[in-house]
Amino acid sequence: MAGANGPLAIELTRTRGWQARDRSDDELEDWADVVRWAKRVGAIEPAAARAAVLAGLRRPAVSRRALQRLRRFRVATYRVLVAQAGGHAAERSDVAQVNDVWRSLSPWRQLRQRAGEYAWEWSTGAARQADYVLWQCALSLGALLTGESARRIRLCSSHDCGWLFLDESRNGSRRWCSMEGCGNVEKARRYRRRARDA
Repeated sequence: MAGANGPLAIELTRTRGWQARDRSDDELEDWADVVRWAKRVGAIEPAAARAAVLAGLRRPAVSRRALQRLRRFRVATYRVLVAQAGGHAAERSDVAQVNDVWRSLSPWRQLRQRAGEYAWEWSTGAARQADYVLWQCALSLGALLTGESARRIRLCSSHDCGWLFLDESRNGSRRWCSMEGCGNVEKARRYRRRARDA
């Protein structure tokens, strides 16, 4: 599953700032934020989003715990992907946390057949439904790390960014999370530096 900026796992890491100056920027402050984000990036369908909001309102303790699990998973995901982008091993504790999520969610994943086609489904139940977005993010991370795209995970070259992206350029030389944002800012900095030094 991919959103506007690539795989859902990378989209998840973009829901907060990773530099010290923007650590307070968090797109996932409450359950409604999670549902809005998941709907925007295509992790859940609009009808499921409405049901998730209502379920969160009816069972606030369940949705609060699901939000906490998702936010912890986001940190571990970011660290694992940064390590992959840098070409070194991730911390064992981060990999363990990712594996803990996989173990906790895998019993609720079932293969279903409908009209001759197979698909993975998520078992129902209020507590399990609250973790659906986490489940989708975990699936995305697993597919990303074990697939061909793993070698194309990059960390933005801008010294004040910290976002990850999937480099899908032909020669694998993309440097910034977005040309419109960090790329233009960095090019403008270099231009000003050259003009000042000339």
